[in-house]
Amino acid sequence: MLNAAVIGCGAIGEKRAKALDGLVTIDSCNDIDTARSNSFAAKFSCKKVDTLEEVLDKNKINLVFIATTHELLA
Repeated sequence: MLNAAVIGCGAIGEKRAKALDGLVTIDSCNDIDTARSNSFAAKFSCKKVDTLEEVLDKNKINLVFIATTHELLA
């Protein structure tokens, strides 16, 4: 199974995580709102990481799902 990280732990991030259930293993998550990322990590049994560099430094991550607001995507 592929290992994934989710960037953006709000409603869209949760929606993506639910849709991925059984297809990938969500290994880690990150959000600028610490409380939101803590909640997401608990809900989806993954690790909360504090920086994007921590997500990208993990050799075992195969996919990164970016679920941020539009203005943060550019």
